[in-house]
Amino acid sequence: MQWVVFVYVMMYYVALFVMFGKIEVVVGSFFSLGGILFAIILLWRASIRMKTNERTFWKWMTIGSICYFIAEMIYRIYEWMFQTEPPFPSFADVFYLLCSFAYIIALLYVIMQQRKLVVVWQSLLDAMIVMCVVMAYSSIYIVEPMIRLEESILYISVLVAYPLLDLVMLFLLLHLFL
Repeated sequence: MQWVVFVYVMMYYVALFVMFGKIEVVVGSFFSLGGILFAIILLWRASIRMKTNERTFWKWMTIGSICYFIAEMIYRIYEWMFQTEPPFPSFADVFYLLCSFAYIIALLYVIMQQRKLVVVWQSLLDAMIVMCVVMAYSSIYIVEPMIRLEESILYISVLVAYPLLDLVMLFLLLHLFL
């Protein structure tokens, strides 16, 4: 399977090197969507192959990747048909956010499966220390400038949701690794 990924990446760079101008955008879009489809297939196969409780994790990861694929398709349709980016917020943003929620559910599932009371509290406190620093910097440099924008509430809510969901995923990953 590793050789398939290697060949795919090499084909992408060869296509970018050979193509110039507008065709380069189409090549990038094609390989972007192809990579996501490849990931969906691998995740789906992993979810079928598993016979334990891990199957739920892989299914949520597959659902997240499907949401990401749908969001990318919406984005690419705007790019190809209208030759512009989709408006913000759009249906693509709904699926990008659903993707993040699916990944968060998958991580929460793994955490709940591997919980041991003492280890959970220790790793939770360790992750909280790191997250306090990350949240402080994110709040100052990312979230506050977004909130000060003079836009609609929906616009700001979607804009702020992206870094906040990323912080939640980072926290859950730190919790798992610690």
